[in-house]
Amino acid sequence: MLGGQEFKRLPRDDGPDWPCSLVARVYGSHCVYTIDMSQGLIESAPMIRSRPYRHDCTRHLMAYSHARGFTLMQLIITIAIVGVLTRLAVPLFQYVTTTNRIANEINGLLGDLEFARSSAVTQGTSVTVCVSANPTAATPSCSSGALSAPSWTTGWIVYTGTSATTVTAGNLLRAQSAFTGTDTFVASNTAYAVTFNREGYANGLATGGVLYTLKNTPANNRFTRCLVLTIAGEVSTITYNASASAAAPACT
Repeated sequence: MLGGQEFKRLPRDDGPDWPCSLVARVYGSHCVYTIDMSQGLIESAPMIRSRPYRHDCTRHLMAYSHARGFTLMQLIITIAIVGVLTRLAVPLFQYVTTTNRIANEINGLLGDLEFARSSAVTQGTSVTVCVSANPTAATPSCSSGALSAPSWTTGWIVYTGTSATTVTAGNLLRAQSAFTGTDTFVASNTAYAVTFNREGYANGLATGGVLYTLKNTPANNRFTRCLVLTIAGEVSTITYNASASAAAPACT
């Protein structure tokens, strides 16, 4: 007896075939049951209302066990739904990441060319943008002008002066580090450097200007972007198979 309530011990043979090491506490509407399967013991407190201990506790225990887990069919359906969603989401994720990367890369050079032109006009002096193999060095330098198709993926620098000017910490304005991916960024007409004069014109360019072609790897035309620089110093971007003007080359 405890607090006026009686505890009943069921012999192991008298109960159902329970596991040997299960202890559970079941909260019923009329009593609280502590069930020790290893001892065949059912304890109840504080009130019992003429219900067989074994009947009530077995009922609550079965309801508790049936509420746990999930069926094999539910698992198969869940795996199938996850597979379909994955097949839809992965291509979309790749498209978004590639589009954003291409946009950041081409906008980087677009912004620096516009900055160089604006600086040349406001400062009344020449400003140059050139390809550099060491753009993040303390004293970077422009790459060789002998390149037939200079790659701008190695990075570039913006500085005050012409292509013949030595770059120092005093005249360096901006520096763009090399691309970390495998995209290609090639300029036409051997344009390894562009110098803007104080009137904003691009000196030394061919008649059609310069076409900077950016492609992802492996190349996919829907991600191809081109940057067009004219002799007048105007900069614009175009998509694949488009051209800035009738005289300008197409983006291919």
